[in-house]
Amino acid sequence: MLAAALGETDDVVVQYPVAAGSLLDSAVVGGTQVGDDTGFHLLAIRRGGRWIYRPRGRITLMAGDEVLANGPRDGRAALAEQAGYELPHDGEGEPY
Repeated sequence: MLAAALGETDDVVVQYPVAAGSLLDSAVVGGTQVGDDTGFHLLAIRRGGRWIYRPRGRITLMAGDEVLANGPRDGRAALAEQAGYELPHDGEGEPY
C-alpha cells in the first residue's frame, strides 16, 4: 500500500528513533520539514506508544520519540545522524 502511495517517486520512507542529545532532541518542528537540509517531510511521530499523524503547528521532538518521514534516498543518512542514529553500511561505505 505504501509503495502505491509513493508511486514512481525516488523517495523512501524511514523511521528513526530520536536519541538524547541529538540535533533532533528538543528540536521544534514547524510545518512538515524534519532535520536540517535533509529534504525529508515528517509524516508522523511515535511518542509513548502512540502515533501523532500529520503533526501540525510547532511540535517539539523529544528523546525517545520515533520519527516517520519520507524524502530522498540520499538524505536518509543525514537525517539518521541528526536523530543520533547511525545507518549500517555496506562494504563500500554506502548506507543500506
